[in-house]
Amino acid sequence: KNSLSKHIKKAIGMLTRNIFKVVSSALFNQHKLCFSFRLCIAIMQTNASENLMCHDIGSLSDEEWNIFLNSGMLINIKAPPPQIPKKKWFCCTHLLHHHKLFPLSTNTLLLHWSLIHLGSINYYVLSPGQEPFPKTTHQTYPINFPWEKLTSFQRLILVKILRPECLKNSVRKFVTESLGNEYLHTTEINLKEPYKESSARTPLILIHSDGIDPTGLLLRFAQELKGTTHHVTMISLGRGQAAKAEDLIVKARIKAGQWVFLQNCHLAASFMPRLCTIIESFSSPNVKIDPEFRLWLSSKSDSSFPVPILRKSLKVAVEYPQGLKSNLLQTFGHSGSGEVTAEIFENPDCGPWWKKIVFNLCFFHAVIHERKNYGILGWNIPYEFSSSDLEVAIKMLENVLSRQSTIPWRALRYLIGEVIYGGRVTDNFDKQCLKTLLYKFCNPEVLKDDFSFSSDELIRQPVPESAHIEDFIYIIQSLPDDDSPEVLGMHPEATRSCRVTQGQEFIESLIAMQPRAATASLTISHEQSNDKLVMEMLSDMLKRLPLTVEKEESSGSSLGHDPLIHCVLLTFLNQEIERFDNLLSVIHKSLKNLQLAIKGEIILTQELEDIYNSFLKTRVPISWQKCSYKSCKPLSPWVNDLIQRLNFFNTWAKMGFPAKYWLPAFFFPEEGFLIAVLQDYGRSRGISTDTLTFTHQVISDTTDMKLNIVRKAFKVMNGTVRPIAEVHPGADLSHTGVHVFGLFIDGARWNHEQKILDDSLPLEICCDFPEIYFLPRKTDSELYTFECPIYQTPQRSRNVTTTSLSTSFLTSVCLPTRKPPSHWIKMRVALLCEMKE
Repeated sequence: KNSLSKHIKKAIGMLTRNIFKVVSSALFNQHKLCFSFRLCIAIMQTNASENLMCHDIGSLSDEEWNIFLNSGMLINIKAPPPQIPKKKWFCCTHLLHHHKLFPLSTNTLLLHWSLIHLGSINYYVLSPGQEPFPKTTHQTYPINFPWEKLTSFQRLILVKILRPECLKNSVRKFVTESLGNEYLHTTEINLKEPYKESSARTPLILIHSDGIDPTGLLLRFAQELKGTTHHVTMISLGRGQAAKAEDLIVKARIKAGQWVFLQNCHLAASFMPRLCTIIESFSSPNVKIDPEFRLWLSSKSDSSFPVPILRKSLKVAVEYPQGLKSNLLQTFGHSGSGEVTAEIFENPDCGPWWKKIVFNLCFFHAVIHERKNYGILGWNIPYEFSSSDLEVAIKMLENVLSRQSTIPWRALRYLIGEVIYGGRVTDNFDKQCLKTLLYKFCNPEVLKDDFSFSSDELIRQPVPESAHIEDFIYIIQSLPDDDSPEVLGMHPEATRSCRVTQGQEFIESLIAMQPRAATASLTISHEQSNDKLVMEMLSDMLKRLPLTVEKEESSGSSLGHDPLIHCVLLTFLNQEIERFDNLLSVIHKSLKNLQLAIKGEIILTQELEDIYNSFLKTRVPISWQKCSYKSCKPLSPWVNDLIQRLNFFNTWAKMGFPAKYWLPAFFFPEEGFLIAVLQDYGRSRGISTDTLTFTHQVISDTTDMKLNIVRKAFKVMNGTVRPIAEVHPGADLSHTGVHVFGLFIDGARWNHEQKILDDSLPLEICCDFPEIYFLPRKTDSELYTFECPIYQTPQRSRNVTTTSLSTSFLTSVCLPTRKPPSHWIKMRVALLCEMKE
C-alpha cells in the first residue's frame, strides 16, 4: 500500500510539473506567478478535502483562502491609533477578533507596528536560525512577535494587509518553499523545447505583447537549427491576404522541410474560422504532410482567435525582457541578432561620437519602455514603443550624422522626440515627459568622459571610442540587475508605490480566476451567509443615504448675491444637485429591489445579481458608476465619500456660498465649476471668458491640520458671502477668485516652510496638498514654475479624448520650485482629487 501511494504521488508530481511547464510557457511574465501560486493553492485545497494528500505541502481551508482574497470589507470597528493607517488597522482588527485561525492579538501588532512598517518583514517561515526582524533596532523593548504561531499562509495574509508592497516577493518565497524553484518560471524565451514537442500536424503560436515583432526570434532559431532561413516562408495577414495564406499552407505542407509563418493573426479575424478548418484537417490521415513541415502563427492576445486552434497548438509567450540590463543586451544582440549590429556600430562615416550617441539612444529606448512597469507614475497611457522605433531612429541618426563636422542636437531631439517616438504619444503631459527624458540622453554632456546616468555613478556610459560591440556588451553585463529609479527619472518611493499597485493587480487576477459559482464572500466566516451580510449593507446604506439633496428653495438675492453676477455659479449648483439627485434615485431603487430579490419577492435580474456580486467584492456596481462621478474607491469608502459630498452641497444650497470650495466634490470640476468662476468674473468686469485664465497661489499654513481645513471650508455666514480675508488675512478683496481644497499630490510634497515643491518624504509618495487660490486674470505672468496637472482619479489619463487630454484631466496649476521643472516632469508629479484606497 505504501509503495502504491508513493507511486501515485510521484505520477501526480510529474503530471503537475508537465502541466505547469506547458501552461506557463504561454503566459506573460505578469501572469506566470499568479498561475504558480494558484496551482499551489489548488493542491493545498485538494489536500484539505481528500483523504489522500497528493503533495506534502500542507492543506488550506476555503475560509483562509477567502480571507486572503477579500480582507477588505470591514465595518463597525473603532478608530485606529494615529500611527497606524486606517485600512490596515481595520483589516487586522477584524481578522484577529473574528477568526480563530489567527492566534495573535491586536496589542501585539500595535506593539511592533514600527518594526512591521519599517522593517524588512516580507515573508518568513521561521526556519531554524532565521529572524523576522533586523537585530539592529533602536527599540528598547524586546522583539517578541509570535510568528511561530502562524502557518505559512497565515503569514502571507498578514503581509498582504500590512506590507502590500512586499506581497509578490512573499508569494514567490511561498511558492518556492511549497513546490520548489522550478515553479518560478524564468523569463528567457526558448523555441527549442516547444519545437521538439511539436509535429507537422501541431501548429506553434507565438503570443506576443504590444510592440514586439517575433519574426527576428523565429528567423534566428531557424538559422541556428538548419543553418539557413530559406525554408521559412512568411506572410503578414490582413486585408486580401487570406487566399494567399491558404494557398501557401497547402503547397508548403507537402514539400520537404518547409516552414510557414503567418504573422499578425489578430488582424485577420475573418480568416480565423477558415484557418481553424485547415488546421483541424491536419488530423485526418488522408491529408499528406511532410514530417518536417511546421506551421508557425503569431498573434496578440485577441478574443477572435479560435479556441480549437489554441487547444491543438503549442504556445509560447514573447515579450520584452524585464529590466534595463536585459533590454540593452537584447538590443546589442547578446542572444542573437539585435537592432544594433556590429556593422551599424562600427560605422566610420558618422564621426567619433557615433558609438556614444547610439548607446545613449538605446539607453533612452530602454528607459521609456521600463517606465511602463510603474503604471500611472511612468506614463499616463501605456504606449507601444517598439523595436522598429529604435531601428528607424538609428537609421535617422546615420543619415543626419553622416559626414558631419558638428552634431545638430536640436534637430536630433525634434526628429526623435516629436516624430519617431513622439508620434505615438497622444497625451500632452506624456509628450512633455518624453521630451524631458530625451534631453538627458541627447545633449552635449553625454559626450564627456565622466558622464554618468545616475548620481551614484554606478551606471556609466562606456567611454572608449575604439571599443567594439563586444566590449559594450561586456560593460552592459556588469550593470546592476535591479534598476535604479533615478536612472528612470523616478522618485525612490515610486518603486514602493509600483509594488503596491502590482500587488493589487495580483489579487485582482486571482479573484478573476475564481469560478462564478464561487463568488468571493466578504463574510469570510461560515457563521454568516452572503445574503445576511448583503442585507446588512443594504440596510446601512438606506439609512445613511438621503433620498435627495436637501435644499431650501431660495433665489440668488436672498443668499446675499447679485443673481446677475453669480447666476452661472448658481446654475452650476442646481445642475450638480440634479446629478446627485439622479444618482441617489438610482442607488435607492436598486437597493430596495435587491432587498426584495433576496427575500424572494421579485426576480433576481442580471443587473441585481451584478450589484449583489459587487457588494461581495467591495466594488461600486457598474450601474451606479454609469450615473456617478469618476472615482476609483472601493464600495465602503465610496459611500462615505458620497455622503461627504452631499453634506457639502446641502450646506451650500441652504446657507450660501462657502468661503472655500471642495474641488473633488463636483461631478465636473473643470468643465463646470472652474469655467463658471471664469464666466462670473468676466461678466462682473465685462471681459470675454475666452481671454481669461487662472493664476494660482498655494496657501501655506503650517498650523492648519486637515480637520481644520475641512471645518473652515464649510463655514459660511448667514445669507452672505464669508470674506476670504477673514480666513486668510491679507487676501486681496478686489478680486473674485476662489479657494479650493481637498487635493492630494502624487510624486512630490509641498514644503510649507519654503513654500515650494519638494521631493517626497520616505514612505509618503502621495500626501495632502494645501489650499490653492484660483484667481482669474486676463494675462498670466510667467515665473520659474512647474505646470502641475490635476486629475480626478489616481488612474489619471487611461482614457484620452480626441483633444489629446484625459477624460480625468481637470486643469493645471503653476507651482513654484527651486528645482528645474524637468525634475518633476520625469517623476510624473500631479495633483489628485482622491488618493488610492
